[in-house]
Amino acid sequence: LPDENEAIAQAFTEAHADFQPLQAAEVLAQLKVEGADRLCSGGETGLQYLRLWPHLHNTDGFFAAIWQKKT
Repeated sequence: LPDENEAIAQAFTEAHADFQPLQAAEVLAQLKVEGADRLCSGGETGLQYLRLWPHLHNTDGFFAAIWQKKT
């Protein structure tokens, strides 16, 4: 649910200006994860969050967001 996933990620981003959100699809592609763009959705680009679904990925439901500390 958005209240448990995107809203929490957005709140973290707003509360921690010293962290930069990353696009999960880009990070996964750099790690050579096949089909990374098909595993991600949401955010302004539609590729910001990793999202796995039981009926599509044969896993439990899973959501992940990625940040990097600004230097």
